[in-house]
Amino acid sequence: MGRFLLLRKRWRTELPNKGAVFLTWDLFALLAEESTGRPYEKERMNMTRDPVCKMGVVFLMPEATAPSEGEYDASHNQRKWDRASLTYDLMTRGEDWRQGEEKRRLFARIRGKTLLVAVGTGNDLKYLPAGSDIVAIDISPRMIEQAQAKAARCAGKITLLPMDAQQLAFPDNAFDTMLTVCTFCSVPNPVQGLKELYRVLKPDGQLLMFEHVRSKIGPFALFLDFMTFLTRKFGPDLNRDTVGNMLRAGFRLRREENVYLDIVKIIEAVK
Repeated sequence: MGRFLLLRKRWRTELPNKGAVFLTWDLFALLAEESTGRPYEKERMNMTRDPVCKMGVVFLMPEATAPSEGEYDASHNQRKWDRASLTYDLMTRGEDWRQGEEKRRLFARIRGKTLLVAVGTGNDLKYLPAGSDIVAIDISPRMIEQAQAKAARCAGKITLLPMDAQQLAFPDNAFDTMLTVCTFCSVPNPVQGLKELYRVLKPDGQLLMFEHVRSKIGPFALFLDFMTFLTRKFGPDLNRDTVGNMLRAGFRLRREENVYLDIVKIIEAVK
């Protein structure tokens, strides 16, 4: 089926500093890709050298690789999420009725001392089981400020700390459970952040994740790639390979469950 891709007619328009848009009359490209199993990108947003046309149109975005340690600016990331805190509750209000029960079901699996990474304004604290022992961190001090009132209403021990997930100020093997909720769409270097979680997790500990990821369904994947080019300026990336990043950080996958299509997932892993 892939041989049908040899005859295509393209019109290419270069967009200065914005990548390129390919218009094609090859309407069978998506079907051919799905039939042959050929991925349309090798790595997240790494499409500039090997574009594949989908549904007649391909948005070819610039390569976006994880920053090196020398390029990482924690203060820039902090300011971005400080700004986001002003409208965060409003923007995430619908998550309660769409995903609340799934989160509660996942949170019920926590045990022992738990690190909640990227607590945000604390909207998910209400799903924690009574009596939980939680250390909740966020890179944004303004998010932490808003989370304080919600933490005070919870029936458990919750300690709130401003902290960068890529630079955890905890000793090795300090926690029994790691808990993340739509966190690793926002950590600039997700593998580095997950390596930090791996470091502070006890040898018999567990990682529980509720994350949105890049779909493997062609049209949805393309849409998430395009949207990420816009959303990363003020919020999260929408096309992360979080399961792959978790494995690259050293974790072993225990369970993976699709909550909404293959975009929102529950992921459980161990050391």
